[in-house]
Amino acid sequence: MVKFICVFILISQSVALGQEPKEDEVPFEITKKNLKILAGEVLTAFERHGGYKFKKAPTIKVSSSNEIATVLASEFKLQFQNFPDAPSAKKQSELFAPAVMGKYGYKNHVIFVNESAITQMSILMDLPELRRRDTLAAILIHELCHAMDHEKFGVMTKMHGLKDPELLIIWTHLIEGHAQFVARSICEKNGLKVPFELFTKSIGAVPGETKDDVAKSILIRTMVDQLAAQYYDGERFFHEIRKLGGDKAVEKVLVRPPMSTMELAVPAWYFDPTLRAKAPDFDKVTSAFAKKFSAPWKEKKLSLSAQHFKGVFAVLQDPPRTDPILSKVKANRGVAIVLGRGDKVITLVLMDFGNAASARDYLSLTQALLLKKDDLMKEGQVRITRSVYHKISGEHWRGKLSAKKIAVQKNELDVTSATIMCGQYAIEMMYSNEPIEKKDMVANLNSVVEDLIASLTKSK
Repeated sequence: MVKFICVFILISQSVALGQEPKEDEVPFEITKKNLKILAGEVLTAFERHGGYKFKKAPTIKVSSSNEIATVLASEFKLQFQNFPDAPSAKKQSELFAPAVMGKYGYKNHVIFVNESAITQMSILMDLPELRRRDTLAAILIHELCHAMDHEKFGVMTKMHGLKDPELLIIWTHLIEGHAQFVARSICEKNGLKVPFELFTKSIGAVPGETKDDVAKSILIRTMVDQLAAQYYDGERFFHEIRKLGGDKAVEKVLVRPPMSTMELAVPAWYFDPTLRAKAPDFDKVTSAFAKKFSAPWKEKKLSLSAQHFKGVFAVLQDPPRTDPILSKVKANRGVAIVLGRGDKVITLVLMDFGNAASARDYLSLTQALLLKKDDLMKEGQVRITRSVYHKISGEHWRGKLSAKKIAVQKNELDVTSATIMCGQYAIEMMYSNEPIEKKDMVANLNSVVEDLIASLTKSK
């Protein structure tokens, strides 16, 4: 599903299917007649350049946000059925539907085109290019990839009834990533390379970012990155798998998927499990930390995506500095210990940078980010009212701890975080709305480092 919640910037100069450039420069009127013609052209191009002929071609129809909301709600209900803390399927669908431009509904084998969403997003972003014919052609190709994958592998139902939220994350990355992986190839062969490239780069764009409320922008950025990672990191995974094992290895993924987001982050570990066995056991370290907290605290494990790291440091607005450092993250694993629906959150993230110099650079980058937020978040609905920093260290590690008071409207909460390095590894720990003394934070970090060193010894 093309959940372009925050939008593509589609400034395309490519000739669209069946159209001359001059005609395509004006908004494409999405009528039943026009869509039928375009759908026929796109389907022909898909089967010719994608090498797949549908047993039954999906219906492509003009739709509405209400209809798409109904389709989404039925799918979300099956995906969330074993997750009592998940948001309401109905509310989620009503939130997403108005911004969903294209959606493949597997139950009826239909691709829904939401003209209202296309128009509204075009106005919201002041991008009339969103309404071009070649833009819609690229969207349809992406959706046809979903239809193909479901017809071949039944991928859409793989998300039903899962009991581990990490598996749901894995499947969303695989489904969107493979659609992008295949659609890119088809678009490149069909004269749609430029619009596809541009809309792909714009999936993670945030509309309406403002300096007036930095906290709001950061929250929106985080939400968008969670969606964008499905496309960016999902596609990146498939490109890496093809390099390692060719097209047969790519198709095998949808039959035998990764069982951990660590394998999404490090495709070589999926392709050759013996490589992961030689690496430090981050799972064991994070599990040992999580055991310190009993019910009603709940544990959620996850490996952070490249898109997540990029989004977190976007506040610095300095890609030439941040990107080279973040690209050095070889592997990572995190755990969140959550109370209620996120009333209190404690997190631990372990990162392998491959060398101590890169881990040290990451510490400096983190400190720059904290200071930048102090400067930018002096006002707004969410404000930092107090920040105190301490240098901290142990026998094998060193780093910095920050203790902040954050005002959320009339309420105030404590957020204590620490970023440390231990050789080539960086470790982050955060307590949000759960007060903790400096000495206790240091004791926790000492324990984590001891477990990490023990893991390193066993992995050699």
